[in-house]
Amino acid sequence: MNSLIDNIFITGVAMNYGMRALDVIESMTYAMNAIRSAVSGGAGTSVMVTLNTDASPTVAGSYTYVSDMLSSLNGNNVASEMNGWAHLTSEYVTKYNPSCIVILDSGTYSSGDYGRMLANLSPEWKNTDAYKNGNIYLLCEDIGELSQRASPRSVQFFEILARILNPDSFPGGIVVPKTIGNDYVSYLTYTKDLGFGD
Repeated sequence: MNSLIDNIFITGVAMNYGMRALDVIESMTYAMNAIRSAVSGGAGTSVMVTLNTDASPTVAGSYTYVSDMLSSLNGNNVASEMNGWAHLTSEYVTKYNPSCIVILDSGTYSSGDYGRMLANLSPEWKNTDAYKNGNIYLLCEDIGELSQRASPRSVQFFEILARILNPDSFPGGIVVPKTIGNDYVSYLTYTKDLGFGD
């Protein structure tokens, strides 16, 4: 996330919007610190974040902004020994055995497709604790696209991830469903009114 913040500042200055960039960075930093504080002390969760549901998926390894987010939110990235967005062979899905899987989809599925998606998963996916315990999350439609584009709105994705990995850390009765799409703002509080969606 630090490189994202640096790039927002550099771009803002280059476009003669340096003060606006600083305002955005301040809002992002405030929200991220509040979310980190809410989840501090939570138990670590082994997580696989993937761009697809292929038997051999593309996953977030180290040196990705997603991996940075996970480490701030009590998430243990199962693919951290890989660098960047990496192709994971099917046997490693079973070997890593994540307890939570988050799918960042940008067009294959819609909000009503969760059951079909689960049914079509490979045996390797179905052999994970995430599948057995019902901890597979599909982020599609608007939040699926947002999650794959580093921008000031990434802080909203950060909050969604925080709520998925630490459901007991947030008061207020918001329960994150297994599928989140165009309605993702309904599950935000810290970042809902920051204007990033305008």
